[in-house]
Amino acid sequence: MLIDEFNEAFDSDLHMSDVDTMAGYLITALGMIPDEGEKLSFDVDNITLVSEEMEGSRILKIRVIFHDPEETEAEPEEERRYFRKEFEDDEPRR
Repeated sequence: MLIDEFNEAFDSDLHMSDVDTMAGYLITALGMIPDEGEKLSFDVDNITLVSEEMEGSRILKIRVIFHDPEETEAEPEEERRYFRKEFEDDEPRR
């Protein structure tokens, strides 16, 4: 999915130089390509992006988790930046 399409669909304002897709955005934000089966996440604004499904070096599915903006502001910045976590196998958004 293109970042512009994501922004329009979810009324968000994500942007990154030289990146057009959400998969590219997540890989660039993480600073690495997740291994197959590895679920890495990145928090930006009130959104958590999780690499749900990989095929080689391609992200096939990204889980998008929206947080209440008031709760996000209350968390310390260093806890929101980058973390590894396993999530339950719910139906991810693509």
